[in-house]
Amino acid sequence: MEYELRPVEKSGEIYHQPAPASSSNASISPIEGNVVSETASMRRHDKVVTGWMPLVLRPWSLLIFLLVFIGIFITLIGLYVRSKRDQGLSNERESRHYLWIYGPTAVFIVLAAFWRHLDYQIKLLMPYVELANGPKHAKLTVMLDYISPFQPVAFWHACKNRHWLVIISATGFAMLKIAVIFATGLFILQGTALQTADNDLLSYQTQFSAAGFDPYLDARASLTVFGAAALNLSYPAGTSRNSAIQTFTNFGNVSLDNIASISVPADVFSAKLDCQPARLEWIDDRDLVNEITPLSQFYSTTAFVPGCTLKKVRLDAPGWMGNDTQ
Repeated sequence: MEYELRPVEKSGEIYHQPAPASSSNASISPIEGNVVSETASMRRHDKVVTGWMPLVLRPWSLLIFLLVFIGIFITLIGLYVRSKRDQGLSNERESRHYLWIYGPTAVFIVLAAFWRHLDYQIKLLMPYVELANGPKHAKLTVMLDYISPFQPVAFWHACKNRHWLVIISATGFAMLKIAVIFATGLFILQGTALQTADNDLLSYQTQFSAAGFDPYLDARASLTVFGAAALNLSYPAGTSRNSAIQTFTNFGNVSLDNIASISVPADVFSAKLDCQPARLEWIDDRDLVNEITPLSQFYSTTAFVPGCTLKKVRLDAPGWMGNDTQ
C-alpha cells in the first residue's frame, strides 16, 4: 500500500494527511499532523506575505523616525536663525555648561540606539528578502551575513550586492555616530556684543564743565598724582595715568551679573604738558595765617614764558633758588 501527502485546509490551518494512492479497502484519515501557522510567509499573487514584522520596521515606526529627523532639522534651522537675529540664544551661567554641552549629545545617542536596532533587523532579514524573491546564489541567501563583519566591510559587501536597504540604514547609523561627536559643540558659551537704548541701565554721573572753576587750588591734587606715580596707589574713579572720563551710575539697579563689559560713549579729558624755559621774578613773602615760622616763608613768583605770564606762583622752597633768575 502506498500513501501520498495531500494538503487539507481546515479552520485557517493546513493539515497534511496521508491518503492511499490505489486501494479501495484502506482508508486512513488522521486528524493530527504537521501544522503550519497562519503567520508563516506565503506567496500570494507574486508577492510574499508574512505574518511577522519586527517592531522597528513597521510603517508607524518608520513614520516616527521620519518625523523625528524632520523635527531635528527644523529645530536646528530655527536655532540658527534666532542666534543670528538676536546675537545669541540666551544668557547662561558657566555652572550649567554640562547641560548645553551634553544635552544634545544625549538626544543623538538615544536616537542612534533606536536606529541601530533598525539597522540590525534590516541586515538580519536581508537573506530572507532575497529568498522570497526566488532562487538565488548561496552567497546572496543562506551564506549572506551583514552582522558579523566589521561595519565598513559589511557596507562594502552591500554596495557590491546592491542591497540598497542595508546601504541606507548603515549610512544613517554612521551619520548619527558622527552627529554624537559634533553635538558637544552645538552650543557654546561666549561673550556677545549687544546694543541697547535702555536709559535705565547706565546714567552719566559727572561731566566736564569750566563753570565755577577755582584757579587757586591746594596741593591735594598733586599729592594724589604723586601717590599713584611713586607709591603705586590707585587712581581716583574715572581717571587714569593719561586721561579722565565721565563716571556712570546704575540708577535702575539693573542686574549686571551676566555682563562681562559695557561700552558707552563718554567725554574724555586728556592733558598734555610741554616744557618751555621761563624767566622767573620773585619776592620773599610769608604766610602767617596758615603756617608758622620758619615754614611760613615762600617765594611769590611771576613766570614769563613766550605767549603766557603766570603770576603769584607760590614756591615753598626757601634756599634752593639762590640768586638764579633763570
